[in-house]
Amino acid sequence: MSQEKRVWILDSLPSVARSSIGPMLDAVFECELGAAKKPKRTKGISLSSLTLRTGTIRKYLIAAASLIAIFDSDPGRVSRKEKGSDSLCSPLEKVLKEQKRSEDVPDRWERWTVGLHFALMKKYSHLPFRGKHLAITDWFVVALHGGFRRAEWAQDRSHTKLNQTRTECPQRSGGSPELAISVTVRWRMQKNGDHGEKKLFTRNDEDDRLCCVHHWIRIIRRFVDMQGFTSNVPSACYWSQYHDQSFYITSTDIETAMRYTAAEYYELDSFKHKDIPTKFLAHSLRVGACIILQAMGFESHQIQQMLRWKSETWLMYTRNLHVVSKQQNEAVFKASLLKVM
Repeated sequence: MSQEKRVWILDSLPSVARSSIGPMLDAVFECELGAAKKPKRTKGISLSSLTLRTGTIRKYLIAAASLIAIFDSDPGRVSRKEKGSDSLCSPLEKVLKEQKRSEDVPDRWERWTVGLHFALMKKYSHLPFRGKHLAITDWFVVALHGGFRRAEWAQDRSHTKLNQTRTECPQRSGGSPELAISVTVRWRMQKNGDHGEKKLFTRNDEDDRLCCVHHWIRIIRRFVDMQGFTSNVPSACYWSQYHDQSFYITSTDIETAMRYTAAEYYELDSFKHKDIPTKFLAHSLRVGACIILQAMGFESHQIQQMLRWKSETWLMYTRNLHVVSKQQNEAVFKASLLKVM
């Protein structure tokens, strides 16, 4: 393939297709030149290790359809997208509809539980206070209380969006932070559009292992130790002794901690249960927060309000829990004791 033909093909494509097809054409061009070395691999990882969502799959299909259309202009082919739109032909739309349906199945995420968290704390308790693992442990606690979404506190894998939770640290305080009986968390940005929402969290005097106030104090102390009194950078950070610098907590850090802990805690076989750990994602914290409230008998409107949902989307996260079944069993038994029943 000549360089001129490559340029012509790219110029013929819509902009949405160029980024996907360009690297493929580069590889073909290098091979046909008879380069002594193998074509350079594009930066990234193979699709086989990714979980692709419907929107991404649609973009790949549109890019492929656009490329095919250059060499075969027959509009009757089933691989074409609908003329003048980004809608794909009927057979492909059916496939995407099925993919979207599978995405909406609630069991695609495993929940982060209190038992898993205690196992994580025990595993990391001896590690440095400023290090990544104890930082993750602290954030998991406050995320379980607040039902945090990943984008509300941690970075994506590429660190491209540094706009999450800030810690507002006043330089003067009226007393020791350890004496605080509550903290107020403000969400600057939310998926539901309710920006600036504030919530009060109170201290647990019985057990500080899951005390939201206790762990917020640790988070702030770690942040001030590394960043000073500022609110211009994300709060979810840690210090790497190996690199001698601070880093932000990412999706990869969260998933690695969860999956290793779950594999040990549930004694998962690396072959038989290989799919289970992959269901532990940053969103497992939000799922876990929802199921904890469900198990403890909170009303629907309370769960929705406490975890900051505007709709009843939270119902997707509920599970068939043993404790709920037991509560139902007890209710039926008590009803049987009433003569009017």
